[in-house]
Amino acid sequence: VDGMQYELEDPYTSLLAPDKLGRLNETTTGNYAGVGIQVDVRDGWIVVIAPTPGGPAERAGIQPGDRIVEVDGHSTQGWTLEDAGKSFRGEPGTSLAMKIERPGLLSSIPLTLERKPLHQSAVRRVAMMPNGVGYVDLKAFSDSSERELARSVSALLGKGATSLIIDLRS
Repeated sequence: VDGMQYELEDPYTSLLAPDKLGRLNETTTGNYAGVGIQVDVRDGWIVVIAPTPGGPAERAGIQPGDRIVEVDGHSTQGWTLEDAGKSFRGEPGTSLAMKIERPGLLSSIPLTLERKPLHQSAVRRVAMMPNGVGYVDLKAFSDSSERELARSVSALLGKGATSLIIDLRS
């Protein structure tokens, strides 16, 4: 396939392997199956930034700052964000065993989470600020962005917004 693409001499032709196509679909639809957790790598460990509201991780009591030290019997020390993403996402209904360490607790907490279908909202935050200024934090361009943005703006107008800030930094 690479040879065929090279012979086309078309810089805009490419092949998306199944795993890359899956990630592209997740990005454009906001739909995926997983445990619903946003993480970062800190000091060589996977650390929770935030659980997805209503997701399996939040329902299990996972909190920002928790360190995920083990997933399915494997240490997470030295993992990348890609390693974590592959581990946390999967077929709906499949389970994921993990151990977390929480500041202030002496022992790790074992948890088993079931992957569920989730939707990542395009609008992260909506707020009414002083002087009739509405604020919308748009974090993704997906197939639901227009609908979510329109709903957010309508809600702000209903609260008396006369001007609007749309935050596109994320």
